[in-house]
Amino acid sequence: MAVKVQFTDLIKSMSGTISKKRLPDGSIRRLVVKKNGYMYETTTYPRKGPANAKTIAKQNRFGLISKAFTVLRKEMNLSSDPSTRKQVYAALGAIYDKLLSKGKEVTSDKLVELYAYLYW
Repeated sequence: MAVKVQFTDLIKSMSGTISKKRLPDGSIRRLVVKKNGYMYETTTYPRKGPANAKTIAKQNRFGLISKAFTVLRKEMNLSSDPSTRKQVYAALGAIYDKLLSKGKEVTSDKLVELYAYLYW
């Protein structure tokens, strides 16, 4: 529920988190004020249980591809617009999957090296 706040003459506007409180169940409740004067309360909850092996594998894949893209962007002077990023991520993902299916160890350096060899 949002509430409109009236500011005094000394305060023109306010924005940000006013209070942050950790609850016994691990959730965090924040009281937030927006620049236009609306104040609301939001609650975020912790993740439920440990991540399974499939989720961890997807996170590791994304981490290696992101690290490799950063290096490639700097070395090859690539732009970071969404279409270029999407194409390079797809190519790096294909290289990653191919290496993993062959039982090879996958590192970001190896992804950069193979991408440069295949596409540069």
